[in-house]
Amino acid sequence: MTRLIPRLETERLILREWRNDDFEWFVRLQADEEVKRFIGGVQNRIDSWRTFAGTIGHWYLRGHSFWIVERKSDGARLGSLGVIRHETWPGLEVGWNLERQYWGNGYASEGAALAQDWAFATQPVDKVISCIDAENVNSQRVAKKLGNVKGAPVTMTMGGETFTVDVWELTREAWQKQGRKAPVIAGTTELKPIPRIETERLILREWRHEDIAPSVAFMANEEVTRYTVGAPQSPMDAWRNLTAMVGHWYVLGYGMWAVERKEDGKFVGRVGLYNPEGWPGLEVGWTLGREFWGKGYATEAARASMDYAFETLPIEKLLSVIHVDNRPSQKVAARIGETRGARREITFGGKTFPVESWEITRERWLARRGQPS
Repeated sequence: MTRLIPRLETERLILREWRNDDFEWFVRLQADEEVKRFIGGVQNRIDSWRTFAGTIGHWYLRGHSFWIVERKSDGARLGSLGVIRHETWPGLEVGWNLERQYWGNGYASEGAALAQDWAFATQPVDKVISCIDAENVNSQRVAKKLGNVKGAPVTMTMGGETFTVDVWELTREAWQKQGRKAPVIAGTTELKPIPRIETERLILREWRHEDIAPSVAFMANEEVTRYTVGAPQSPMDAWRNLTAMVGHWYVLGYGMWAVERKEDGKFVGRVGLYNPEGWPGLEVGWTLGREFWGKGYATEAARASMDYAFETLPIEKLLSVIHVDNRPSQKVAARIGETRGARREITFGGKTFPVESWEITRERWLARRGQPS
């Protein structure tokens, strides 16, 4: 399946695809207290990477997300804006996030109006919304310029934080009365394709929209999450974790696959390669739904992922970051030829975990090839 990010243009702006060289700029944007005051607070470099990748993963899974906003006159990055719908979100949202130095120039209204036009033209919705903090006067002004009407407040939880926002709305009927039209697509950028791998019983494949529900569901299981994120995740947090993993493919050119069972097409879980910002190295990792444990699927898919890594990437070593108490995953690591390495602590999602780095070198991988499992 080919997935495309459309390129849109206004009189002064270009809404374009994300690029790897946008990351350092994005880190600075996410660290600005004024910019982030009403949208989750400042982020460190590691969390910024997850948001960066997750924004791109949203394109893979939903077919819409935020664009980078670029000024035509000089190519300056102004911020990001676009169309999002997180899991459990109250509707399809048009949002914006611009650098402080560009506030007050009408850029947010200009770009958001175009994003809103694109949303109504491409998405089967009767209205679009904008979730805005009651104290965020600047964004309220933008919403009014777009023709949005203030609706009821809603309370949401993200990253363990509960907050209330006002939902500003524009109906399709009201949009049509404005005389707005579908925007012209100035160009497209293809999202990097995800290779397909088959084993005896499994298919490691691209991510699809229908994978969202089972992915979110298994991350609500206490046993599945005990040694990965520490506790069952809310649908919102499981969704954000998933989008970052999917966007990993675009940023780094490799990542976690969706794993499907051949015999019945069931979604089994995610297995593959993982190396986000701040990680100790390139990892082969696995997380399966509880009903699929004990069948050898993790070993089968992890071995295929490991082969892919050594065959296609210029690496000398792979590792698996495993909680010190996670005996089942330690057994998988041993089966694929990894040996127990150094103990350390990893911080993820605001929690710190004692882990061991199980490792396999290219030399050992080559020596084991062709040996019985």
